Amino acid sequence: MEIISISDKTIDDIIKYGIDVTHKEHGKLYNIVGKVLCKNADTGQWYRAIHYVNAQGRSFVRDKKDFYDKFKIIGDKQ
Repeated sequence: MEIISISDKTIDDIIKYGIDVTHKEHGKLYNIVGKVLCKNADTGQWYRAIHYVNAQGRSFVRDKKDFYDKFKIIGDKQ
């Protein structure tokens, strides 16, 4: 199976088609809600982030690069 990493090139399709993702270390399932802008409270700088939810509907937001590094599409063997 070809490994498809989460990246700027794949994120829109993952969101559009509701593809589940999993945390590489913990293995829990999540669904991406969308791409958002977040403001760093300490610096006032805006950064791009990913808004995602777990199976219980709890929302999370994570810097997009960190998200891409720590999550994978379900079924990827990476």
